[in-house]
Amino acid sequence: MQETLVKCKNCGAPIEYTPDSILVLCSFCGYANWFVDESKVQIFVVPSKSRDKVLEAFWNRMKKDSDMGKIVQELEVIDTYGIYVPIFLSKVEVFSEWSGVEVRTVYSGKRTRVERIQKEGKFSDKLLLAIPARRTVEEFGLDELVSKVSSLSPNYVKLEELNWDDVKLQVLNTEISQSEAVDSIKDKAEDITREKIRTSNNISEFNFYSCNTNATETILLLVPLWIITYRYKNGVYNSAISGYDLVFLKTTEPVFFYQRILNLIGSLIAVLVGVGVVSLWLRNFISLGNSNSSLFFIVVAVICFIVAYSLSTTAIGDVRVERWG
Repeated sequence: MQETLVKCKNCGAPIEYTPDSILVLCSFCGYANWFVDESKVQIFVVPSKSRDKVLEAFWNRMKKDSDMGKIVQELEVIDTYGIYVPIFLSKVEVFSEWSGVEVRTVYSGKRTRVERIQKEGKFSDKLLLAIPARRTVEEFGLDELVSKVSSLSPNYVKLEELNWDDVKLQVLNTEISQSEAVDSIKDKAEDITREKIRTSNNISEFNFYSCNTNATETILLLVPLWIITYRYKNGVYNSAISGYDLVFLKTTEPVFFYQRILNLIGSLIAVLVGVGVVSLWLRNFISLGNSNSSLFFIVVAVICFIVAYSLSTTAIGDVRVERWG
C-alpha cells in the first residue's frame, strides 16, 4: 500500500502513513497524529494513573495475597512500563429470528427414549463490544483489558484535549481500519447472540438462524495498560494492571509446594472420576445395549480428563496464572 509523507502536528518531523492509517506515532517526539475525518471515527483517551500509583497498587496486592504476602520481602521489581493500547468500542443492536431443536433424553426405569422438541422465537439485545485495533495480540494482559472495557466503558476524554507533553506512555499504532473493526464487532455480536439463544433455550441444533446487527456508535479508545515484571528467587513473573482503575488483569505467580500437592490430588480425583464414568457407560452399553446416552457419558469423561491434564500441568510447572474476572 502506498505511503504518504507528512509532518508531525507537534514537532514538524516527517512521518509516513498509509490511506488506512488512523493513528500514527511520531518517532521523534512520540506525539499521536491522526489522519481521519472526525465524522468517520472519534478518538478518545482514557487517562492513566501515575507509575507510582501503579507500583503502590502492585505492592498492596502482593502484601494482601495469602500466598504472596508470605514472600513479599523476597520480591524484586525489575521493570515497570505502561503503554496506550488502541481499542475499538462499539454499541451494537441485534435482532434475531430462529428455529431449532431441543433434544431430551427421558429415563423410565431401565428404558430411555429421546425426545426432539421443535422451538422457535425472536430475540433482540443491545451490546457493548470491544476489540483490539491490532492484528496480533502480543501484549501481556491485553485480552483481559479488552474484556474489561467491554463489560464497563471507562471514562475518557477527547484526544485533542489531552496534553501530550504530560503523557509519558508509549502509544501502540492501530493496525486495522474502522470498517474492519465494525465488521469484526458485528461478527462477534452475532456469535454472542447465537450462543445466548442456544443456552437459554437448550437448543441442540438450529434449523434456521438469522441475525441483523447495527453498530450505532463506534469510537477508538486509547486505554492504558501497565506491565510489571518482578523476580522471585530464580523465576521471573509478570503482572498486567489496568492503568485507569488499577485493577489486576492478569498475573503470573510462582507455584508453591502445597499448591502442587493439591493440584496433583485434584488431578488424580478427576482421572478416577473419568475412568468411573467410562466404566459405567461400558456396563450400561453391554448389559442393556443402550447407546442413547453415550454422548453424555463421553462428554463427562472428556471434561474429567481435560481437568486432570490442566491440574497436573499446573502441578509440575513453575508458574500459575490468575486472570481478572
